[in-house]
Amino acid sequence: MNFQKVKAVIFDLDGTLLDTLADIGTGANFALCQFGYSPYPIEAYRSKIGHGIKKLFRAARPEDATDEDLAKVNGVYQAYYPANCTVHTSYFPGVREFLDVLVKKGIKLAVISNKTEPTS
Repeated sequence: MNFQKVKAVIFDLDGTLLDTLADIGTGANFALCQFGYSPYPIEAYRSKIGHGIKKLFRAARPEDATDEDLAKVNGVYQAYYPANCTVHTSYFPGVREFLDVLVKKGIKLAVISNKTEPTS
């Protein structure tokens, strides 16, 4: 890769730098189960993440869940996730090494995320 013209790189956090699927799915299942809804297989969340947690719960909506129910589920998730958001999360293979290369080349790095402030 030719780094001569690159001054800065902006990365998305979830699904780009970090594999957060297991922690997001575990947190979502924890919240759903608190209200008697069935958990999803963690891998089933892969197609539902990436647009914020409220949209995740809309996409994973149990048939009998109302918007009020989902707001309660989201509240439980928001209380659970910050303390548990790094249990299973890790860098994707090669990411740390690639970031080190960019830093050594003097390239500025930035990260964007739609995570809530307590989890960032």
